[in-house]
Amino acid sequence: MTISIRTLEGVPTAEIIQVFNRSFGDYRIKMRLNQELLQHKMQVEQIHLSFSAGVFVQDKLAGLMLHAIDAVGDEIWAYNGGTGVVPEWRGQGFSALMYEYLFGLFRDNNISQCLLEVMETNESALHVYRKLGFELRRELDCLQGVVHFPKLPPLAPGLELIPVSPDAWDTFSACWDFQPTWQNTTRVIARAYPDFSAIGLYHEATLAGYILSNPETGRIAQFGVHPRYRNKGYGTLLFAYLSKLTTPRLSVINVDKGDRATMAFLHKLGFRSYVAQLEMRKIM
Repeated sequence: MTISIRTLEGVPTAEIIQVFNRSFGDYRIKMRLNQELLQHKMQVEQIHLSFSAGVFVQDKLAGLMLHAIDAVGDEIWAYNGGTGVVPEWRGQGFSALMYEYLFGLFRDNNISQCLLEVMETNESALHVYRKLGFELRRELDCLQGVVHFPKLPPLAPGLELIPVSPDAWDTFSACWDFQPTWQNTTRVIARAYPDFSAIGLYHEATLAGYILSNPETGRIAQFGVHPRYRNKGYGTLLFAYLSKLTTPRLSVINVDKGDRATMAFLHKLGFRSYVAQLEMRKIM
């Protein structure tokens, strides 16, 4: 039996999609790609097949590891956009083989850090990642809930809700208590525009808070209230209006558990955790 590792450059798209879907078909978080969704994922997340690996058994793709490459400040980082092995080839150490192959590629191309997210219940994957030198960066929570307001709260004098175009999204960082995870960063979400859109709450032309979300799915990528405007009900106001403008069934992916105030706020609105994840990092 011949096992080889190489990049996914030149691998037919149909083969990548088939192996991805077979690999993730039994995961708790369901992920399924088609041609359009794969192209969208690659464009938005900056997935590079030249920095993504496949494990081949008898020259047939049996597992893959997609990686996004992007500049973060003065450094270049890699982000694991999906690792999967088809069911019949699990337990063979293929994930470790793909990472060991990629680490050399990353170092040769001055990639300084490698990030991934893993469900905290996935003990086998955690064991592999720790053995490869990944360390815990932070604990994350994914929450969902039905936000229902029989009557919208009125806007106080001086307050306005205004759509915010992507060229102004860099102002949102003034509202953050934690850095968004890779897929929720402003640079990634901006590439997904107009699938994602932003509502800003302004007090006399000054940003008081915002929500950045996908109106069709109800997925919230970012939200926040500027420290100067907290404890005034502005966060609740934003969620109330979002639930009326889009859908009351909302989800928030990868909230930093260390931000206890945000976690408490979401629980008060009725959100409940459905998956806990760990963000891990390896310095190359």
